[in-house]
Amino acid sequence: MGQSLHRAYANAEHFVILFASIGLMVLLQALTGERLSGLFGAGVLLGLSLIMKQHGIAFVGLAILYILNDSLMKRPFNWRDLTEKTLSFVGGVTLVIGALCLILIWTGVFHNFWFWTFEYASTYVSQVPLTKAWPNFIDKFLPIVHSAPLIWILCGLGVCLLIVKGLHQRSRVFMMLFAGFSVLSICPGFFFRPHYFLLILPCASLFVGITISLFRGYFARFSSQQYLTLLAAAGLLVFSLSHSVFHQREYLFHLTPFQSSRSTFWMNPFPESIEVADYIQKHTAPDDRIAILGSEPQILFYSKRRSVSPYMYMYPLMEDHEFALQMQKKFIKDIEESNPRYIVYVGVSTSWLAREYSHMDLVQWFDEYQNRGDMKLVGVVESFKNKAAYHWDLENFQPVSSQFWIAIFERTN
Repeated sequence: MGQSLHRAYANAEHFVILFASIGLMVLLQALTGERLSGLFGAGVLLGLSLIMKQHGIAFVGLAILYILNDSLMKRPFNWRDLTEKTLSFVGGVTLVIGALCLILIWTGVFHNFWFWTFEYASTYVSQVPLTKAWPNFIDKFLPIVHSAPLIWILCGLGVCLLIVKGLHQRSRVFMMLFAGFSVLSICPGFFFRPHYFLLILPCASLFVGITISLFRGYFARFSSQQYLTLLAAAGLLVFSLSHSVFHQREYLFHLTPFQSSRSTFWMNPFPESIEVADYIQKHTAPDDRIAILGSEPQILFYSKRRSVSPYMYMYPLMEDHEFALQMQKKFIKDIEESNPRYIVYVGVSTSWLAREYSHMDLVQWFDEYQNRGDMKLVGVVESFKNKAAYHWDLENFQPVSSQFWIAIFERTN
């Protein structure tokens, strides 16, 4: 499942599942031991999961419903017990969110936080119509299944076994809720981007565990030696994992980092960004600002230079919503007022994702801006499928022969 889930690359989902998984473990232990402090700790952890990315709200909802179910399962039902447990958990979540809001208010960026987290987010998740949800899901999920078919078969068997086998009622309820809310966590916007599916892996792993555990019980019918049944069950799991590794052997063991990036992200200029950033770092001071017209914030990270604008991705500026043109005008204003030392223009379509409805004011403005005489072209990077060509000495530079390129401009005054 490595390449299909972009697992070799860091995403916010990694941190969502980190805190969510630990938080849910603490939650289960706290409910078993009737510890309110444990529920508060679980709330803190799941609150951290939520602030990593909005998708974490699904796991907070899961926890609240499971707390409710835990109290309803007890006889006699105790309203006070339910109230105390719920308030303890919600208190932990509220502490994290409240602390974050106070920090944002103190630093003076709460308005920006509210805009990106709620106002813009509400328009972002409303762009894909419901009719495209299922096709999008199938289109993204099938390659993930194809990368590790045996593992997903074990997962599917685990779901079936959960229904037909006599597992403990509490365990069954938790797994059903976990499965349902894990699926909900990847649904916002119906984009189903590959890395979203990272959020269902903890639950899927538990279903695989259910299958392996029950298969071990089946093997025990033929042998009274526990180590043999354990070895057989472990062998089944290792074989399934090894099949996935073998299926992806080219990607995992043979491709260079450059080839791996091209194979996964097509012509997005991730490898090229390192040398562009190195050039900018060598030719600027630490307090110099730069502007990037494209969705390549990694250049800022590699060069250790700050952007003149908070808009480090062009995708929101190209989308079909009321804020797109407003963002473009703000980005233009940020550049004109800040006079960045360098401007990087990314001529790669996937760095913009412009559509037929996209406003092109920013592109048209830059066409005029670069001809004012304040900027000069100092570097061009041409991207090809198997290589990248870097041109820093532009006196002998020939016209760009690739349709994918990066232009680096330096301010002359």
